[in-house]
Amino acid sequence: MRALAHLLAALAGFVLGALVVLAGLYFFPFAHVDRTARMLAQFPEQALDLWLVLEGEVDGSGTPVSITHGGNGPFAPSPPGIGLLSEPAINAGLALVTRVHDGRGNIVGVATELEAGHPGSNLLRGRIMTHTTWSAILPGRGGIVLYQVEDNWILATRVIGPALLRKRAFHGPWRNVNTLGPRADGRGYVVAGTGEFAGRAGTFIETAEMREFRPDGHMSFTMDMRVIFDPPSTGTP
Repeated sequence: MRALAHLLAALAGFVLGALVVLAGLYFFPFAHVDRTARMLAQFPEQALDLWLVLEGEVDGSGTPVSITHGGNGPFAPSPPGIGLLSEPAINAGLALVTRVHDGRGNIVGVATELEAGHPGSNLLRGRIMTHTTWSAILPGRGGIVLYQVEDNWILATRVIGPALLRKRAFHGPWRNVNTLGPRADGRGYVVAGTGEFAGRAGTFIETAEMREFRPDGHMSFTMDMRVIFDPPSTGTP
């Protein structure tokens, strides 16, 4: 009986310890505490070389043209009847097509966002990560491709999860820098470009503001990509 009591006590201690760890990660996501303010300070609006903005409202209006996923995503697929990414190799992904504006409301191009799950996701580290590639075509200027590793831990635990579990809409605003890397400084980077973006290296961050998120997946939000190009190389004389 004494051995059983010790075993039950050990199991209870393990469960309690696990709950404390999970609660700590949920309520005190230490790695996220200052990231948004710190990264936004590095990409102020006046310093941007390229600013691509998209916005959507709960009634379906805004810049997005379509969004889809494997069928289990929290965001409502749109427009109604759009095909899902149901095939096993891609059903954990997300695809978005949207118009983008220049931060002043002037539509300047069309962009796509493609996401896939990242093996670095780890609930014990407070990370829900994706590989994310943005491609944008700006008529008269050229095209540009951006890559980042994105972390959606705060979005999942503070916005989407509570709204779905409580069946009550989230009302913000809530602001976040989604970009976690892959660079060591926490930035994404320019992959390639054409036209005026050809041969340009640079870095960027993706930011998001959620104003409302409903349990049916409809939301009011703004997202943007803030790009700063590296200074041109002068070469060796």
